[in-house]
Amino acid sequence: MTTWKDHLWKKLEQIEVRFDELKLNIGTRNRSIGELQVVPYRGYCNGKRLYCRGRVLENPEIVPNLEDGKWKNFVNVYKRFESDEIPNAHVQVSFDEHTFDLTTDEEGYYILNTELPTPSIHKTLWQPLKIELLDAPVPFDGTIVTTGEILTPIPDTQFGIISDMDDTVIKTDVVSKSRMLYHTFFKNAYSRLAFKGVAAFYWALRKGRDGEQNNPIFYVSNSPWNLYDLLEEFLDHNDIPKGPIFLRDFGIHKNEDARKYKTHKHNEVLRILLSYPSLQFILIGDSGEKDLDIYFEVARAFPNRIAAIYIRKVEDRKRNERVIALAEQEEEVPVFLFDDSFEAAQHAMKHRLITPGWLLKVKQSMDEPLSLLEDWFDED
Repeated sequence: MTTWKDHLWKKLEQIEVRFDELKLNIGTRNRSIGELQVVPYRGYCNGKRLYCRGRVLENPEIVPNLEDGKWKNFVNVYKRFESDEIPNAHVQVSFDEHTFDLTTDEEGYYILNTELPTPSIHKTLWQPLKIELLDAPVPFDGTIVTTGEILTPIPDTQFGIISDMDDTVIKTDVVSKSRMLYHTFFKNAYSRLAFKGVAAFYWALRKGRDGEQNNPIFYVSNSPWNLYDLLEEFLDHNDIPKGPIFLRDFGIHKNEDARKYKTHKHNEVLRILLSYPSLQFILIGDSGEKDLDIYFEVARAFPNRIAAIYIRKVEDRKRNERVIALAEQEEEVPVFLFDDSFEAAQHAMKHRLITPGWLLKVKQSMDEPLSLLEDWFDED
């Protein structure tokens, strides 16, 4: 039975599509659409299947700077959301000796989720991905080629890590809508704060039980794809180990798309676990959202695959009490609620997930300036 809500969503979706088409047509006629760009998002490959995505957009020409003030940051955020997406663009993706032809959807996204014709095996963690824009419904000059990165865990990997970002890695204040919006609109990758010790803790997990590993890290967030470059730059600036970042589309969603939008985190975590069936995973989140609920669902669906769950407490007593009560019900998977990264690292050391040497580095990083610690970090 079709309800009035279904009719409303249908109308809103039609308006959004028509508005995007109108902008594109006007921009094409008036040549007001600027230089095009292909934005690759980091993906991953398990040797047999490749999963990656990206977007074709008008180049918003954003160059963030450490000295940028609130107004400049607000303008850059506006550019990220206002930039015209290019639908029906033809891109060619090349990985190893394989080539794939893709077409962008109505929001300008291309998605590649495919079995590889021949296995792809590498001895280093990151491999290049070439993307070329072959054709688009708007004119562009010259050749547009860019390079993305594909995470390819090496054969002796001990475990993987899947982490939320907002209020887990980066201070966002999701429990306060006003503070969350302030962080989003008036700060950038250089002025937003990482939690103390988080970089060293994540490096400790990447280095693993013997301190010699390159365990893969994946980031899953409910933030929109429009903020991808900011989050990528944030990880780099704070020396947090890089990994694929999975965000969600910001727009009007209905029916099946609306369901996928709401279950985005859950779906991405499942996809990662299915891609690496022989790996155990550590799941990290916070008490501000439903991270623990999602992780428990995953743990029940994949028995013996979750080595530990870490939940950072937010500044909200009721939310913390809720996850404490929820955690007490779990008997199979080690669940640890922590106030700071050193507490989490102590628990990880107790369960032999990190080395004593890296535990000391996490402790030191709680107090030392980041510049004194950079020699610890060696991204492959």
